[in-house]
Amino acid sequence: MNKNKNEEEHIPFIIIDNCNKLAEKDPETLMLLQDLAKYWIDENLAQFIFVTSEGKAPNIMLGRGVASRMTNIKINELGHKINVFESDL
Repeated sequence: MNKNKNEEEHIPFIIIDNCNKLAEKDPETLMLLQDLAKYWIDENLAQFIFVTSEGKAPNIMLGRGVASRMTNIKINELGHKINVFESDL
């Protein structure tokens, strides 16, 4: 794909919400998604956000080799009027 020098390439974010349900019902699929996310990130194809609460998902995800590439952000309860965003997305 040819791009003009002035065009910026934007990498999509893929958000996987409620990972705890997946960790409870099918932990192998959660691990597969984590492996695929690492590959896509390494190839600069996408960035991933895994959303979870306390429970099995953080333990499963942090206990694997691919976790070295993860950044954990703990966000306490947010009010309905609060938005969390990155200005340069």
